Amino acid sequence: MNRENIEKILKNIAAEDVPADVHKIAEEKSEDFSRTLTPSRQHILWSDIMKSRITKLATAVVVILIVMFGVTLLDKSATPAWAIEQTIEALKRFNTIHITGVATGDNGSEVAFNLWAKANEDQSASSDFRMELEDGKITLVKGDTTYTRHYDPNTNTLRIVRGDRASLNPWPGSDLLERLEKLTDDWTVLYGSDPATGRDRVFVTCSHTQAPGPKSWWFEFDLETKLLVNFKQWHNQYREGTPAFDAQSITYYEDLSDEIFEFEIPRDAKVIEEKSSLCDKLDDPNVGMPVEAVSQEEASVEIVRQYWQAVIDGDWALVANLRPVASEEDWQRKYSVNPPEKLLEVGQAYQQEGCSIGPVVPCTVRFEDSTTRDIKMIIKFRKIDGKSSCVIAGTWGRE
Repeated sequence: MNRENIEKILKNIAAEDVPADVHKIAEEKSEDFSRTLTPSRQHILWSDIMKSRITKLATAVVVILIVMFGVTLLDKSATPAWAIEQTIEALKRFNTIHITGVATGDNGSEVAFNLWAKANEDQSASSDFRMELEDGKITLVKGDTTYTRHYDPNTNTLRIVRGDRASLNPWPGSDLLERLEKLTDDWTVLYGSDPATGRDRVFVTCSHTQAPGPKSWWFEFDLETKLLVNFKQWHNQYREGTPAFDAQSITYYEDLSDEIFEFEIPRDAKVIEEKSSLCDKLDDPNVGMPVEAVSQEEASVEIVRQYWQAVIDGDWALVANLRPVASEEDWQRKYSVNPPEKLLEVGQAYQQEGCSIGPVVPCTVRFEDSTTRDIKMIIKFRKIDGKSSCVIAGTWGRE
């Protein structure tokens, strides 16, 4: 399987700012069926489904769950209630995670992997990262580096890709679960047990159609520990076919030795250094904001102001020009659900420890649902053909 496909899958385990969408459970469903299976934020209970006037159709849906995942469903009255907030709270005490599973590329090829990751300060994404594939290839990120190391033991070659940082993003905690629970209309909860161990389980499904394409998920939580024990992601809306990412086992650690993220270059290894395509986008002379007769601090604040005003105005050409890491269409999709409504504040630029790209500018943005987010934007300054300019390279932490 192509390594770039695997990295793409692992970097996009979940999407940001997922929109509301309705889960298509059957081709022909009555209005009553829609209300029964997709009420906003309502937990779907086995006893409720069996009492419905559309028991036959709903039962067929449950049978699909049983066939696909070996789910043994229980009556909710016999199990204690579960809430996503309990899982989010339980996950906060763990800073390191080990996932084993299978990733599937666009061409249908599958590869088994072992992945270790340590969370960053706000648990929005990983900082340290290590992935081992079944063919022996290793991908590593350690500390505050702005590059990823790829080692292939078959050729004894180490590739160092500048401007590319492999990560588990978002971290399987509040960033992922809160957004999905809040912004999908088809968040569905079933109670059951693990046939292999008999332990009580909570099964959650949801889907969305945007940012940057349709995705759907199946999560399994342990009812006693409240922890996520495995999950699957599809690159389609209805959990059809083989999952693109199948996390078959998840182990949590409050801390883990840094040795797992260390890597000593093997003897006589061939070292190749290259720039990522992201570097090319950030160094494109045709994008960015000119910097003339102002300090870098002033320019940093101004480009952040211009960026958010362009997002609010729907000026996607300007958005993509100031933040060239994605296209106009990608940014429009990203902000299409719960769009930013007002830029409340822009702070002063400062040098964030561990960020070597450029200064960081904090800002506060209010969104359509009246929530606010504190976002730190990274600014990159360039001098190309004697002309100074800057672009927004990304965010430090969650957006």
